[in-house]
Amino acid sequence: NATGIDDAARTYFTTSPEKLDLAQASMLAGLVQAPTYYNPLQNYQAAKARQKIVLTLMTEQGYISPEQSNDAYKKDLGLQR
Repeated sequence: NATGIDDAARTYFTTSPEKLDLAQASMLAGLVQAPTYYNPLQNYQAAKARQKIVLTLMTEQGYISPEQSNDAYKKDLGLQR
């Protein structure tokens, strides 16, 4: 039920958008395609798979390094349930 980046950051991570790390931001970016299906609180495995796609695309487009991508994917997201 989160609408917008501010609401999503607070709902999933109890933080503001400017304090999101790469792992959290890539998770939220992946939600846009299908917010209900990729909800990490309801379908964590699908959300992680989508996050991996987002991080891979960011790497391929030169926004982040492969190391940053791997680190972000492995990082605990700090989801608030």
